[in-house]
Amino acid sequence: MRRGHLSLIQSSDLPPSTGPLDSAALRNDFAHLDIGGTFDGSDSVLRVAVLALGRVHGHHLGEIIETLRPDIVIDLRYVARFDMPGSNRQLFFTQIDAAKSHYRMEPVPWHRLTNLDLADSRWKPSSRVLHELLFEKNKTVLLLTGRSEHARSLASVLNRTLTERSHREFKLMLVA
Repeated sequence: MRRGHLSLIQSSDLPPSTGPLDSAALRNDFAHLDIGGTFDGSDSVLRVAVLALGRVHGHHLGEIIETLRPDIVIDLRYVARFDMPGSNRQLFFTQIDAAKSHYRMEPVPWHRLTNLDLADSRWKPSSRVLHELLFEKNKTVLLLTGRSEHARSLASVLNRTLTERSHREFKLMLVA
């Protein structure tokens, strides 16, 4: 069993902003958490970022993808929409291609899950998500949710699951 590192970034922890999340603050948080940087073959730490898209501007999403350069982006929203301000479907997939990332939909029926399901370990991430995190050689995985509550619940479940089942170190970052 490996010990992980969980970092929680809440919007209240970021500098005051009149609009959506501030991209400079996000970049500083990524740098501070050592989530960015070079990902050469010598780095064996699995980096997992859980991002709630509810308040993220499309421009900031692009910067996050560019900064993290995830090996895979797994969209866990029940309905994948890219009509947020500053983005659209074509721009999003252009950014994914530029980062040399793969995109995969693994919808979670969030509307059917209760707090008890999430807190009591009744719900587990899909087998595809677990496979990508536990068995693939990915160095950075970006998981997208629609709401902050979903991102927090997912981070909690992943922290528990990776601590129990991962054979390598991991860093889990939550942007909610």
